[in-house]
Amino acid sequence: MRIVIAALTAALCVALAPAATAQTPVLDSTGSRGFPYISDMADNEGLIRYLGSPEDVLLLSSNSRVYAVATASGDNALGVFDITDEENMSLVWEQRNEDDGTSGKWGLVNPTHIEPFEVAGDNKKYALVTSPGSIGGAWGFGLTEKQAVPATSARGAGMQLVDITDPESPAFVSFIGQGTAAGASSTYDYLIGAYSSSVFASGGNTYAISSGDIGYWLPGGLTVVNVTTPASPSFVWQSDATWQSSLEGYRNSIDVISINNVPHAVVAVDGSLTHPDLDADRDGNLQIVSLADPSSPSLVFSSNTSTLSISKPDDVVTASIGGTPYAIVSAESGAKTVIHVLDLSTPASPTVAATMTDDSGGFDTIGGAQGLHMEVLGGTPYLFVPAWLDNGVQF
Repeated sequence: MRIVIAALTAALCVALAPAATAQTPVLDSTGSRGFPYISDMADNEGLIRYLGSPEDVLLLSSNSRVYAVATASGDNALGVFDITDEENMSLVWEQRNEDDGTSGKWGLVNPTHIEPFEVAGDNKKYALVTSPGSIGGAWGFGLTEKQAVPATSARGAGMQLVDITDPESPAFVSFIGQGTAAGASSTYDYLIGAYSSSVFASGGNTYAISSGDIGYWLPGGLTVVNVTTPASPSFVWQSDATWQSSLEGYRNSIDVISINNVPHAVVAVDGSLTHPDLDADRDGNLQIVSLADPSSPSLVFSSNTSTLSISKPDDVVTASIGGTPYAIVSAESGAKTVIHVLDLSTPASPTVAATMTDDSGGFDTIGGAQGLHMEVLGGTPYLFVPAWLDNGVQF
């Protein structure tokens, strides 16, 4: 697999800026073409050994250098690249999975999402790497036959905490994996199939919330962990059986945003199940969860019980634009991909502020949008839309 660097210009981006007289975002796109190629990096080229199936990239700067930290699910690895000179990028560090994260070893089994975070009073910079793990040598959400598999037969699912203060020498901090949670009466088994995580602050502490895939064989769900002391994370909460039925889906996505000074998690559950012998796919579900008390999250909105029509939400990213909290959600509508911009000012009743539909209004490359990413350029927020069905990227 290959990572490509291209020059982006604001005119060729999907702009999500507030209008001059209202808070509704103004959408603008002139297409997805015209980005001049600069350079690329690929698996098994030069010194790069572990870049198979890159899933996510984190950009950071340190000592006047710019780095890209990439998860590579195909190689069970994490890599850091110096991209300061984008025409002469170089590998500076890489790490593969070690014993599935047990006994203080690196846990990187099919790593997907990577999230940066800092802890108040700690001068270090950290990254949270989420891994769904695997079952019987397959992805944590992809068995070869219909069967219920106990959590004990899964391996490597969890969250790896990494010290990235020095990007050229990341350090193992801790691994939160499936199994009994130290000091808790419950378990971390709901981390099996964990695809996405988000970090938030509450009451002077720092927390991570993970969304795990749920299928016939997977007990995945929502898990909250206290990471205030990154070397000694502690179990806080996991969703119960009643909540589980509304979380059945594939590659569930989660992002946290502060609304009226209260952290809220937005969870996109696409409803797709991954085995032909299983029950028919669901319509999916978009949930908004209040994290006012991280030890007892509460569901404040579910599209399953609302007139808000969002079918099979695939991905979600949140942002505050002009002081208004928004969720940008990619979803399926028949054979089309639709990206909804939702106003979350009232979390219990979000409203649609704008929509983007594939092959309409200049949005010609958003089919199968996943891996949504927000970036602020010159004070204006832009949306980066990788589209796997259209084999392209829209900005």
